[in-house]
Amino acid sequence: MRRDVFLIATLAADRTLGSGRAALLEWLIEQGTDDGLHIVVDQIDDPSVRALGIKYIRQFTPLPTGLRPAIERYVGDSDSEVRKQAKATLKKLPQ
Repeated sequence: MRRDVFLIATLAADRTLGSGRAALLEWLIEQGTDDGLHIVVDQIDDPSVRALGIKYIRQFTPLPTGLRPAIERYVGDSDSEVRKQAKATLKKLPQ
């Protein structure tokens, strides 16, 4: 299992794979590890996975404090789906 997480994390962080990484980011969130969450947060600055990455972050439980600044910056994004996901995620984040 640990080896799988490392392999998936490596692939999820490989931006040459573009939007195909979205399912890997979701899988990392489903594992419920802080490391997986941090990888997803690191990848949301990539427009090819931004909307889904923000959506997946919302599914992490329990949502840690401190994520608000990473999400707030996308409330004014040019992509309407990104704005929608950012607003929905901000509603779930702890203050």
